[in-house]
Amino acid sequence: MLWRALAHVEHGFYIDIGAQDPRVDSVSLLFYEQGWRGIHVEPTPHYADALRQQRPDETVIQAAVANQKDVLRFYEIPGTGISTADPNIAAQHRERGFDAHEIVVPCTTLESVFELSAGRDIHWLKIDVEGFERQVLESWNDALARPWIVVVESTWPMTQIECHEDWESILVKLGYCAVYFDGLNRYYVAQQRSELKQAFRAPPNVFDDFVLSGESNAPFHRGIVERDRAALDAVKAELQQLDRDSQARIRELGDEFESLGRRSAEQERAALEKMLAAEQAFRSREQQWAARDRERSYEHALIRTKLEDTLKGSVLREQDARRQLLEASGKAEAALAAQAREHAERERRFADAMQAAQNEIRAYSEALRQRDAQTEEKLAHQALSLRKEAEAERARLAAIHGVQLAELRRAHLDERAAQRAAVARLQTEHATLETRHDSFVHDLEREKTTLVQRYENLLRESEGQRIRREQQAASDLSFLQSRLDRRNGEYDELRSKYEAEADAHARHARVLVERNAEYLWEGYRLGRAEKARGLFARAFSFVGHGPKIDMRYLAPSIEAKREAASAEHRVDRMKMLKINFQPEFVVREDGKYNLDDFLSLHDKNFVRAAYLALLQREPDEYGERHYLNRVRSGVSKVVILADIQNSKEARRRGVKIAHLKSAVFVNKLFGIPVIGGLIQGAYFFFSVNRHLKDLRALENHLIRMGEEMQQHYQGYVESSVKSQGTGSGK
Repeated sequence: MLWRALAHVEHGFYIDIGAQDPRVDSVSLLFYEQGWRGIHVEPTPHYADALRQQRPDETVIQAAVANQKDVLRFYEIPGTGISTADPNIAAQHRERGFDAHEIVVPCTTLESVFELSAGRDIHWLKIDVEGFERQVLESWNDALARPWIVVVESTWPMTQIECHEDWESILVKLGYCAVYFDGLNRYYVAQQRSELKQAFRAPPNVFDDFVLSGESNAPFHRGIVERDRAALDAVKAELQQLDRDSQARIRELGDEFESLGRRSAEQERAALEKMLAAEQAFRSREQQWAARDRERSYEHALIRTKLEDTLKGSVLREQDARRQLLEASGKAEAALAAQAREHAERERRFADAMQAAQNEIRAYSEALRQRDAQTEEKLAHQALSLRKEAEAERARLAAIHGVQLAELRRAHLDERAAQRAAVARLQTEHATLETRHDSFVHDLEREKTTLVQRYENLLRESEGQRIRREQQAASDLSFLQSRLDRRNGEYDELRSKYEAEADAHARHARVLVERNAEYLWEGYRLGRAEKARGLFARAFSFVGHGPKIDMRYLAPSIEAKREAASAEHRVDRMKMLKINFQPEFVVREDGKYNLDDFLSLHDKNFVRAAYLALLQREPDEYGERHYLNRVRSGVSKVVILADIQNSKEARRRGVKIAHLKSAVFVNKLFGIPVIGGLIQGAYFFFSVNRHLKDLRALENHLIRMGEEMQQHYQGYVESSVKSQGTGSGK
């Protein structure tokens, strides 16, 4: 609503009384972001420090605003915006479960705050002081400043009960008109700025193009914040999950790369093992082939040995046959030639068999050599294939590793670049903050030096004033002490005299009351039995100057006496019961009373008058008994009136009693230890004439009571005599 009315103002100025948090529920945040500046008044130390930190270019006053410059008891409720200077409201917050800490804060006035604006136009003034609005507005005093718009919280804290009737008249006298109520605050426009009233004709709507800042404690803001926070948490969770997945993928790739390295190494080891196994198999086969060659050589040697043995046997047999032939040369030459041919044929066969065996050995050796060569070539080919496969696998793994390593290196470079950019940004921000911090520290040091100088000057001045005041006070105190001693002597004499007179009057009053009670009782019993004939005579014996009645007038019939007593019981007794020696309390329609209207009343009349005036109703049983006990126990009537007036019901009635506040203040002043007693003694001394006047009035009042009682008694006796005379005539 404020922005709708003041959006056309550039770089405006505002004053925020009870500013609280610089962001959460802040009225000034939007204006501050649009270039406005102003003054914040906040008594709570936490929020005042937060305002100084987040609004370094604005004026922050850590104090409360009241109708006089003094110190004030302030009830701070941390973490909330309901801290208050009203003890009754603080007690209500404690009953709701809040923890209220009592602190002492300095006070300033609204007039002094206006002076800090240096004559600038104040475009809006906001007052949020939790029940202290009237005291703040009363401190406006005679200031000429007139903010364009005034916003005041106008309900009792944490309720919908409106309380603007207590202070709205002050704004009306200052020339302000109420234009809008949003359920919590009332908006007032100065008469000089009546054109702004048009902006408050309708509540906030879609044509205002407003957006929610998300910085409020309101439920709908909390819903937005919670949804945004939930979405942000979901995004963060998703990013964290992606980060975890990336880390897991990197670990998987690393594990896979290590696995590929291990597999490549294992394959290389397997290939080497296969090559070693092939070489070992080749060597074993070579050994087998060598063993076989050795076996074949041994077989060839055996065959050659057998052939040689056979040849030797043949030679021996031939030699034997030749001897036989020689011996039997005569035997047939044909048989000898045949034998020779047979021997030649046998040698040829042996030579052919030998040649065939050698050829077979050479062929078998060649076949073995060729087979060994083929096996060796095959093994070499297999080893070459395995080596090529291992090299290809290694190249593939190296390529995969290179790609992954390049990706990791590129990601690492990107991350390092982002980190360097972040570090550079942070360094820039840090340098900026350092510069601002140095400037701020320099300004603070300069301000501190100025404040220290001012404090030292003020301290010297206050010390001199204190010494002068102490000297003057000592002089005045000695003078007052001497006067007080002298007056105390006079006071003791007057008190002794007063007590003697009061005792005499009290005795006289008791005698009169006892006599009156006896007269009434005896008169009441007069018509009930014949034994009442001599009662009037005995009653008259108590009063020496009473009228003399002849007992012969009381002798007629008992019926006449009963009729007289009945008539007295019906008429005169009701009159006597209505005798009241206190003034009658009159309820005023304008609701304006004076303190003396109540102080002249006593006991039940006082309690009833207080209820009729302040609460505008008859006292209830509990309230009458409570306050009657307090009155009878000696509690001051001023204190009782103040308690009733401070109740919620009395505040809604708005009844005022003149001079009650000053009487409460004097009563509190008398309660101060030592000093209060001295002040009370001095006050009694200077008002002793009034006390003597009251004593004389009391004396006259007691005498008047006795005379009125005597008159009522004489009238009663005369009416009784007349009624008896009438009975005798009958």
